[in-house]
Amino acid sequence: MLLRNKLQQLTSFDTEQRAMIAKKPIFGERHGTGSSRNSHSTHPRDALAPYAFPISYFVLPRETNSGSGHIDSCYSYINHRAQKLLLEPSALFYKEKVVRSIVWAMRVSPIAKPRHNNLDDGGSFSLLATSLRHQTTEFFNNSTLHGVRYIAEKDRPFCEKFMWFSFTAVGAVATCIIIVSLWEKFQTNPTITGLDTDFHNWDVPFPAVTICDMEPVDEELIQEYIEKTWGSSAPTDAASMLRWLTTLSYHSIAEHVHKFINDQDLMDEKRIPNTKDAVFSIVSHCESLFYDCEWKGESEECCDVMVPVFTEMGFCYAFNSKHAERAWPWQSQSQSEQFNEAFIHETDAKWSFVYNSYRNETVMDVSMKKDTDLKIGPTVRNVTAQSVHGGGLCRVCLTYRQKRESNGNDGVMTVYIHSTEEMAGLELSPQHSWDRRVEKVAFSVKHTYTTEDARQLSVRQRRCVFPDEHRLETSPYYTYSACMRQCRMRLSRSFCDCVPHFYPPIEGYRQCMLRELACIARHVQAITDVTRCDCELGCTHTVYEVEKLTEFDATKTAGGGLPTSLETEFVSWPMVRYKREVLFGWVDLLVSFGGIAGLFLGFSLLSGVEMIYYFTLRAWCAAVRDADTLRRERAERRARPKPPHDLSLVPWWRRPPVPRSSRPLVVRERDRPPKYSPPPGYTVFLP
Repeated sequence: MLLRNKLQQLTSFDTEQRAMIAKKPIFGERHGTGSSRNSHSTHPRDALAPYAFPISYFVLPRETNSGSGHIDSCYSYINHRAQKLLLEPSALFYKEKVVRSIVWAMRVSPIAKPRHNNLDDGGSFSLLATSLRHQTTEFFNNSTLHGVRYIAEKDRPFCEKFMWFSFTAVGAVATCIIIVSLWEKFQTNPTITGLDTDFHNWDVPFPAVTICDMEPVDEELIQEYIEKTWGSSAPTDAASMLRWLTTLSYHSIAEHVHKFINDQDLMDEKRIPNTKDAVFSIVSHCESLFYDCEWKGESEECCDVMVPVFTEMGFCYAFNSKHAERAWPWQSQSQSEQFNEAFIHETDAKWSFVYNSYRNETVMDVSMKKDTDLKIGPTVRNVTAQSVHGGGLCRVCLTYRQKRESNGNDGVMTVYIHSTEEMAGLELSPQHSWDRRVEKVAFSVKHTYTTEDARQLSVRQRRCVFPDEHRLETSPYYTYSACMRQCRMRLSRSFCDCVPHFYPPIEGYRQCMLRELACIARHVQAITDVTRCDCELGCTHTVYEVEKLTEFDATKTAGGGLPTSLETEFVSWPMVRYKREVLFGWVDLLVSFGGIAGLFLGFSLLSGVEMIYYFTLRAWCAAVRDADTLRRERAERRARPKPPHDLSLVPWWRRPPVPRSSRPLVVRERDRPPKYSPPPGYTVFLP
């Protein structure tokens, strides 16, 4: 190595640098002569300097244990390379004495040990590669994986190595396939839904019943509001616009806003500064719609249990709803602003809610002539009950009959049966449109809850959100309808910087004025697009389905009139509920992976740690602490002769891959030239 470095130094100078070599000693003083130097001796520097060539012309041989053999190999190889360069060998180096003097000077001179991190050494990356190669061999020889050690053993025949390699490869492929399938199942369907029959300890909540009148306005209140707002110069479409506000929804906004937007007097913000207050001023009050309510067979005051609520379908009244209004202008002192959820028990006499409606009685057997004279039909038994509301029988009958003729709704009410946490809106369809031909609606309940261990899964995996997992602005607990409602509010605010009045007042969301509803109409498709909302079902949700409708039997009543009441009840006591629980958790997944890997490969968790240790920590420490050993190993590997290769087309199972030629086999070693003996004339001194 030292000879190689010095020859590289001596042969890498250009023409200008050769002159500097003679002025400064390279190898130090000769042996045993003190500080004086023999001027008649020929220094190797003086012999080599005039004929220096770049070291790239010569690939010097590696060191050997014998100094004489080293010199001979250097001398022969230099002449051999010179012949290939078409140069005269005697013109390059003086003779054998020159080379011998170089070696002698290197032995006796105090030359510093060369650094290992040079071009020949390859640097730390080369040592790390050698260390990784060594650790790979060690890992295969000492691995705990089944069959791996038989592949790496040198004395094993090829057939046995190939057999064990095939078995190990098949096991590894099967392990990967099964693990990937388990991972996909864990990501897509890690939960299972089953029946929970432990129903005796349940507190079964009664659903919320939302009743939306197709014509919720009170004509008397409309006339009073028009006179109060516009006086005697009221616009022609004032009444129609006010009715439109009471049934305001995204559909009605897009369909009817163009009828009123161009009327400056109607859209005057000074006259109607708050649309929600305007709706409260003209809708029918609870006492003018409902009477004789019953809850679980006991009589209840209707206006204490039926409270107003603004929905995305218009103004409604709701029973047992958490999202109903907590304050309104005609609220009585007996009505509490605090919500108390209603439950039923198995021992209750009834599991139902009953209400009677005035609206359905007043439209019966009432007609109107052209000259506004009233004609009352033969069945007037229920009309007298209406006279206590609205200031007289004829006036009230005329009001409701006019609405019936103008819209043709005949007092139809849509009935929504839903969970108390939910709210009637675009996500829910009405269970029934009550046209007074049905007196009883029986429904069933499907309640689904999720166990707490499902929290370890992501929302995408379990496909549901726990009530306290995501904080919403529209509700203190998460539900699908609340999430969608908040999404539409955000879209409405982003497009028009306001929201319609049927949404609850929330900080940061301004209520739209009348003119701004035109902007809502322009973007109604984008606002109601469900693909813009990233909402999941709630982990606890309840679905109510109508199972039975009992039609009214007119023959059982005197006069054959239509029913005035509607009863909503459970079809039967809920016997089961659905439970969603984890099928594959993280621990189950780890056990499954370990079982499959152990079955096919004998793999364990410590085997993985061992693999990481061999190829990271151990390889790096060996490259740092055992660098000399790795260099010797690398040198031995490079000096090892390459195995002979049989390039014949005879299969190996018919003839072993060993050359059978009678010609001698020439083995060439890496970085070592072939043996070469120079002619005798090359040892003569140059003149």
